[in-house]
Amino acid sequence: RYTGGSAAGAADGKKGQARRGAERLGYGRDPEPCEMLTALSGGDARMLLNIVEYIAALPEEQRTHDGIKAALPEMVSRHDKQGDKHYELASALIKSIRGSDPDAAIYYLACLLEGGEDPRFVCRRLILSAAEDVGLADPAALPLAVACHQAVEQIGMPEGFLPMSETAIYLALARKSNSAYAAYSNAQREIKQFGTQAVPLHLRNATTRLQTEWGYGKGYQYPHTFPDAWVEQEYLPESLAGRQFYFPKTAGAEGPLTTWWKKLTRKK
Repeated sequence: RYTGGSAAGAADGKKGQARRGAERLGYGRDPEPCEMLTALSGGDARMLLNIVEYIAALPEEQRTHDGIKAALPEMVSRHDKQGDKHYELASALIKSIRGSDPDAAIYYLACLLEGGEDPRFVCRRLILSAAEDVGLADPAALPLAVACHQAVEQIGMPEGFLPMSETAIYLALARKSNSAYAAYSNAQREIKQFGTQAVPLHLRNATTRLQTEWGYGKGYQYPHTFPDAWVEQEYLPESLAGRQFYFPKTAGAEGPLTTWWKKLTRKK
């Protein structure tokens, strides 16, 4: 691993690693392919040696500069599709969107697509980002991400980069709220610790006469018969009455939504 010196020195070090790995695997000493592979590896020595190992398994007549270049798309896909870089780039894309940096988001999107990543995988990440990081601050983000997935399915690649680019930029520019993600995590934690509590009787549907005798549905108040379609009524299990799992934020569209909700329910 190279740890100091100039960029040129680092590049020379990587080329040396490529040459030594090639020699050990019985794959020539031609410097031109080594320079190309050094650039392909992006400075990652582990990746560089993995690619060299892949080339060594190619037929000898294909181990020329032109032959390796022709095998490059397959090589990129096979050597790292399930490797660390696959997840590192996906993580960097999502974190750039979360951090509202459209330039970084587009860069990592291009890294994934130009590296041969399955566009469906990228679309799924964008959908998750819209729901987790943008959330209620901009409810239009999730439908846009879903539409992006549908568009890519219909038009395919390479033109599919267009809806993905639009979506990645939109998500990066959108206001952010993870309140929906946090609310579910809070409820999930409660269930894992204490299990699922009994549904209150007034919320249960009585489908038999016996259930009616037991009190299923008794006392339930239908909200639409009240002003503003709301009536004060407990919906949580008795042991959780008054518990709060959702903690609203004020960014974007979530602010007006929760202002109305707080006024309606007289919450502070």
